[in-house]
Amino acid sequence: MTVNLLPWREARHKQKIRRLYWLFILGLIFILMGWSVLSAKSLMFLLEQKHEISKLQQHIQQLSGEYQHYLVIHKKLQQQMQTTNYIKNLLQTNQTLLQLLHDIGQKMPPNLYLTQIQKTHKSLSFSGKSASHAEITLLLKNLETQFAGNPQLTETKHTDPQNPEIDFELIYENYSAQ
Repeated sequence: MTVNLLPWREARHKQKIRRLYWLFILGLIFILMGWSVLSAKSLMFLLEQKHEISKLQQHIQQLSGEYQHYLVIHKKLQQQMQTTNYIKNLLQTNQTLLQLLHDIGQKMPPNLYLTQIQKTHKSLSFSGKSASHAEITLLLKNLETQFAGNPQLTETKHTDPQNPEIDFELIYENYSAQ
């Protein structure tokens, strides 16, 4: 048998051990509470971030739709500008041709008429009928100031006495509208 000579020490030791257990349990409770608060806060933070990401994705989709819309508008604008430029060039060309027709009409001798005027990329040709060679010569003289270069003249006289007219074709090479 053993005799405990210092019972109050043993009681104090047991009391310290109990306090240590209680402190351990309280510490564990505080750690669990801290962990739960931190995990709740981090969960809230993650949910907020997920919500922000969702809003940003919706905004990106909206901007993408607007961008596609702007691309369509830009393409239509380019097409309209091309059409406008085409019409502008067409009007300029037509005004030049109308001025040319007006000038030719002013310089036409009597008893000569044109049946065709044809403009290609680099040439301008006139076809017509005349009662005599003199009118064709007069037309060439009148058009001398209008066109540079020597024209090619082709004449065909009809042998039919019922049709004494002369067919002619006048071609100006390297013609460009001015």
